[in-house]
Amino acid sequence: MDNNNSSVESMGSQEQKTKGHTPTIEEVDADGQFSGHFNIKLLNEHLKRCIREGDGEVDMDEYIKIFQQLYKFFCMLGTVFGFIGSDVKSKIEILQGHRNGENTTHYETVEKMITFEKTTDYIHSNKETSGSRTFLRLHRSLIFVSMFLGKMDSIGDQDGISRICKDAYAQTLAKFHPWLIQKGAGIAMLGLPTKKDLILKVSTNGPVESNEVGPLMQDVIRRTHQIYDQCEELYTKHDLHSLP
Repeated sequence: MDNNNSSVESMGSQEQKTKGHTPTIEEVDADGQFSGHFNIKLLNEHLKRCIREGDGEVDMDEYIKIFQQLYKFFCMLGTVFGFIGSDVKSKIEILQGHRNGENTTHYETVEKMITFEKTTDYIHSNKETSGSRTFLRLHRSLIFVSMFLGKMDSIGDQDGISRICKDAYAQTLAKFHPWLIQKGAGIAMLGLPTKKDLILKVSTNGPVESNEVGPLMQDVIRRTHQIYDQCEELYTKHDLHSLP
């Protein structure tokens, strides 16, 4: 991770510039992409905005911002999640490329992207840069995060989180990883902190109070499941789960 201003520092600078001004989420998240600290409040806001109110479709820009925050979450956990974080980052960059490209309007939502790429056969003719294929990989990571956080209530504050992380990984991402990566991931996860230390990291980076982390995590879990379920149904409808 680089040394650009964190989202926390951005919030502070905005408040200093305008006395009494409450920064918007866009101002707080101005550093945008991969710099700064993980901020669970911003993650929750992007999750809240991801399913659009007007047409109920999954907003691509908000989905990208969700994973920019999750990338920071993986980095916060240390090199143990390097194998996931680096993959997430490369996938985000592909989707950003489509949103900044000449066909940007076709990538405003996941629904529009799939329709466009199926109609033009982009899914099969451009496997490495297909938005639908790329999104599917992030989609699988989303349920891993949701399941991992969802298991936090099953352990005590002094318990390590490695077991529940390994359980979540085995039920989700491991199904799509070769044996060597699975083995390496399992060994690396032994170095994960305790639940108490994770909550401390989240609250320090947020910044939020420690007693706010639990309720925020519950919101994150609920909203990630909602987004995941909608996208899962969409990929089932279009028979795209087996994209290479």
